[in-house]
Amino acid sequence: MVKGAFGIKLPENYRFKLKDKNERKEVLWLIKEGVFKDIRDYEETMTRLLLEP
Repeated sequence: MVKGAFGIKLPENYRFKLKDKNERKEVLWLIKEGVFKDIRDYEETMTRLLLEP
């Protein structure tokens, strides 16, 4: 376990994944707006943010 953002304990090999279709819609909109390149870019960014202490 590693201690991530806000003191949340996460598994060593944790990777953020989209959870539902509403979240997917939001991410697709962010991709369209140019915030992220693709879904994988979003998931990797969220993983990095959550794993920062």
